[in-house]
Amino acid sequence: HLLAEAGLLDELVAPSDNGVTKISNFHPRIVFCQPSLNDFMACDKKVWVAVRNRLISLFMAAGDEDDVIEPNPSLQNNLPLQSNSMHLLENTLYHLPATIGDYTDFYSSREHATNVGIMFRGKDNALQPNWLHMPIGYHGRSSSIFPSLSTSCGSSVGSGKMSTIRRPCGQLQIDASDPTKGSTYG
Repeated sequence: HLLAEAGLLDELVAPSDNGVTKISNFHPRIVFCQPSLNDFMACDKKVWVAVRNRLISLFMAAGDEDDVIEPNPSLQNNLPLQSNSMHLLENTLYHLPATIGDYTDFYSSREHATNVGIMFRGKDNALQPNWLHMPIGYHGRSSSIFPSLSTSCGSSVGSGKMSTIRRPCGQLQIDASDPTKGSTYG
């Protein structure tokens, strides 16, 4: 949202040379000042593409031009603007980018369905026969969705500002001292 507050996305809605607004019904300073990206995600694909291309142009080095995007040096050569529109990574707290309500999810692969089936029904009856013939969905809880950028024991990786992982019941960290070793079900 800092880039929008700094006016670096205003070009997306400004009238072009022929007087036609580039993107209608999109207000970056309003959309990106919200506590989540839900309003942005509700925009048309053309808005997503325009914002993505604008961000690429702001961070693209001179000489890296391609057929679609030209570098825009307005951010790269302006230290006060950089300090007003960006945070250092070590000063950043990770959080969910979206407000998530209820959702329905589907088992994405035979392995996924089998692993979940083992947790609920044991190894001998893990995969239900109907899974092979129709998609099996389940109701998800938004309360089970968290940023996963730290270890399961709550200690942080890096700067100390990352959120803790809350693992489902039965899921164990293989090695609590090394979060890269993944997890297992016990």
